[in-house]
Amino acid sequence: MKRRLNNARTTDIHRIKLSACFHRLVLWGVAAVAILFLACPEALAQSDIRESFYRITFDDKPVGYEHVKVHTIDGRQPPALACFRKTQLTLKRLGQNLTLQASLWTEQTTDGQLLKFSLQRSDGNGSSLQRSGEFMRQEGVYHIREYQTGSRREYDLQSDGIFYSPIFSTWLPAHALAANGRSGVPVLFPETAGASEIIVEKKQPRRFQREDRTFINATRVLFYPRADPTMSTTLLVSDDLSVLRQEKIQLGGVLAISLTTAESALGAAASKSLDLDSQAIIPIDGQIAASATRERLILELSVSKGFLNTIPSSSFQQVDVLNDRSVRITLSRPKPTDQPAGVSRNAFRSTRWMPLDDPVLQRFAAIAAGGETNPLVVCRRLEAFVNAKLNRSAFSTEILSADQVAKTLRGDCTEHAVFLATLMRLNGIPSRVASGLAHTNQQFGFSGHMWVEALIDGQWFPFDSTTGLEGFGTTRIKLADSEMPDTLASGVSLFLPVLDLAGRAEIRVILDR
Repeated sequence: MKRRLNNARTTDIHRIKLSACFHRLVLWGVAAVAILFLACPEALAQSDIRESFYRITFDDKPVGYEHVKVHTIDGRQPPALACFRKTQLTLKRLGQNLTLQASLWTEQTTDGQLLKFSLQRSDGNGSSLQRSGEFMRQEGVYHIREYQTGSRREYDLQSDGIFYSPIFSTWLPAHALAANGRSGVPVLFPETAGASEIIVEKKQPRRFQREDRTFINATRVLFYPRADPTMSTTLLVSDDLSVLRQEKIQLGGVLAISLTTAESALGAAASKSLDLDSQAIIPIDGQIAASATRERLILELSVSKGFLNTIPSSSFQQVDVLNDRSVRITLSRPKPTDQPAGVSRNAFRSTRWMPLDDPVLQRFAAIAAGGETNPLVVCRRLEAFVNAKLNRSAFSTEILSADQVAKTLRGDCTEHAVFLATLMRLNGIPSRVASGLAHTNQQFGFSGHMWVEALIDGQWFPFDSTTGLEGFGTTRIKLADSEMPDTLASGVSLFLPVLDLAGRAEIRVILDR
């Protein structure tokens, strides 16, 4: 396949801004897991319609529901399925209740090949996404149409062949039984308008307890992205190929969707919401001094279970692997080097996330730079300008392009990062966004964050307009970076390393100088 503290008020704003973006990414991750699950029955008789309800739970606590309808399309040869799914997930952030709703309609072959889809999604603060697509067989592409926060766009998603439906339960159980082993299948995900190869494995049966407390033997099917086997989902399948339950480890707990009655499913939607605040923070064993003059900070990051993914080193960050579950991270000021950092042409280019031909962005870039030519001075001016210009936005599940941010002048860490990086490029300075963990003593730990890196004198320097603090004054652990190319379907992938640590990681302070 082709194809982010001078007084008490400032301190509180710093905490809110840093935590808001991670709560957004956790919502992304949890919602993506829930929305991409579906316990549809297998293909039905002509004109039959089957209706099912499912309860969504986190560590056995109800947090939402799904309502599913599936039927065959009359008169279609070869036969095709139409599936409709409504998902509601109730969450809480900083004491505020949030509700995410999504409706997905698909047209697909009975063996799961995706012909058309239409997705509508909204959250409790009015952010919305509409995206539809259709497979154009002659061109070998999916033609995508989307409407997101006032912006319309059409484009083609290239493919070497037809992708499979993200409604796994309409085809995956039968596929796993037929393969009777391990197989790879390309799947299109409407949430991100991106595709990924999914590995499917049939496992040993497992006893499943139904709501009437009786037990049955269920076939166990495992699937996961080839690029990240740790992000696996387990399906428990009955003899008639209906999915009884889906399970996934998320935020250190079990997110599950279980077959149930309409009353039980709708009751779950009205129950207590999932508190993201208690899940989002990676704890530390003590406080770290807030200091813009820090020379060195040594931390030990470890996970309680599973393996620890690779954490990159940089001019600010030295990573030493201790074992499969622990690393030692030394954060310090950069030193001059005879080996300049690498940079690709993408760090200069205009992309759909950073449209350098936008006249509004061009005007902002010129005003903020103020005629300065020294790259370091320019970047500091741009950092201060964006911090003063953007208002803190309400919680959102989207990442916006820089021209969209320029229209609203609102955003959290992701909007700050994309906007700031764009202004840097417009001033001829290579830039990229970085994602990882930022420290906040107010919540006694690290939370997910996004900031910007600019290439100056052969080194990547950090800048952070979200916090309003000079880059050296905030303690950050970098996990990933991106030059935001056109091929990036959404910002979710930038935060996957952060999601991987949530709920299972802790940090110990070794040295704070």
